[in-house]
Amino acid sequence: YKKVLYINAERLQTFGRFLDNGTPIATADVYARLTNPTPNVYQDIKHTIRKEGFSYLPPFKAAIMSLGLKYSVYEKIAVTAKKSGEYDYIVIDADTTFDEDKANLLSIADKVIVVTNQTSSSVFATNMLASNINGINSDKYIFLCNDFDKDNFNALIAPNVEMKFSVNEY
Repeated sequence: YKKVLYINAERLQTFGRFLDNGTPIATADVYARLTNPTPNVYQDIKHTIRKEGFSYLPPFKAAIMSLGLKYSVYEKIAVTAKKSGEYDYIVIDADTTFDEDKANLLSIADKVIVVTNQTSSSVFATNMLASNINGINSDKYIFLCNDFDKDNFNALIAPNVEMKFSVNEY
């Protein structure tokens, strides 16, 4: 019974297919407001927020680069939505690219859930991420093993793999 705002922060959004109403934001004024966001950008676009058990920012009609938007717009929406006090949780779902924009999102987050799986390549990639983040072993970061299969090799517990993180949940 918590109020949640979901923001999909992928550069090319495909999450609409999981929603009852996955139609993208169509009104040009919203994109104009996101191109030059005000200090109250959440209030400026609040009318576009939809609800399906949780509130969410609908998908954009094209990749943010194609729309002339800067990736930092996600951070600005999240920060101003948090200041509004309307939500108990704001979930930002980001793609796997690690760059300055993602580092900024990580820095403003109260909690970060890192989803990995048990394959050697996934563990290697998560180790690389962990070695680039300060405070990775703090309570802020939660590591989740997705698609766990007890019958397959589990690199998360392999004796020859040095782990720079520990899995909190399977």
